Amino acid sequence: PLRFDFEPRNHWDIGPELGILDFERGAKLAGARFVTYIGWGARLERALAAAGFDVSEVFSADGTQDADGIFSVWMQRAVDALSHAVVSAMSVVDFEAVVIDGLLRPDWRRRVVDGVAGTYGRFDCTGLSQIEIATGSIGPKARVLGAALLPLIGRFSPDTDLLVKMAKMTRPVGQ
Repeated sequence: PLRFDFEPRNHWDIGPELGILDFERGAKLAGARFVTYIGWGARLERALAAAGFDVSEVFSADGTQDADGIFSVWMQRAVDALSHAVVSAMSVVDFEAVVIDGLLRPDWRRRVVDGVAGTYGRFDCTGLSQIEIATGSIGPKARVLGAALLPLIGRFSPDTDLLVKMAKMTRPVGQ
């Protein structure tokens, strides 16, 4: 089994703390195990939709380049927020790399990675180890693959609670 020298945290714990996932709102809107994107991811989708873009087409690898202006404006603010999150995490957990992956087109994902790599060093990183900021390789299929793996992990993993256990809330949401 995979062993860590720290306590691993799940996306359902970290996402709400970073202000990018809202599970309670998602459950109210669509039922259990649904999430609502909030924060920077939601802002990008809303800006693209408001400009008349088909969001699913824009995020595809061969999507239109017309959305680059909207993405660039979004990216300037998102990179600062991601860099702050990286430095904050580095101050608590000593890790070697941050992998940025997900729904963004490959060229946009690369720009975000380059932006975070160039920006996080502007923070005071005294006493923190140097890390690599890397581009993930799964892309938009990450959500689908993660959902597909849950039954396998739940049934065959030596530690079935590692990825599938819902954490108990220790404080009220929003505090």
